[in-house]
Amino acid sequence: MSDGQIGLFDVATYANGRFPGARNTRTSKAAAHALAPRLNEMRLRVLRAFATVTDATADEIAALLGLANTQTRPRCTDLCREPFGYLVPTGEERRTPLGGTAAVLKITENGRKYLADVDHGLTMRQAS
Repeated sequence: MSDGQIGLFDVATYANGRFPGARNTRTSKAAAHALAPRLNEMRLRVLRAFATVTDATADEIAALLGLANTQTRPRCTDLCREPFGYLVPTGEERRTPLGGTAAVLKITENGRKYLADVDHGLTMRQAS
């Protein structure tokens, strides 16, 4: 990585030692562990999708990728949080397909640099 960036593949769990989305129940922990190997690939797919648009909601990215919004929303949250910071809210909101509102996000310069590093083989591991 360049400039001390944290890569998508450098963080297996959050700082509290839990997998993303895992609650303190046996079934939730089992589901989180089953998903863990695919998290990095999903984060990379979502980040690449944001690189192709000016801005979008998690639901719009889900539609673009042909995925359920339940797959993209948590990845967008991951990519907005430290240590990544590869997406940021624009301050706008848009209607969701179910009539609610969702934050509009855009890729950061760090996110673009990370993708450039991936494309040039400068990350520790590539998505499968």
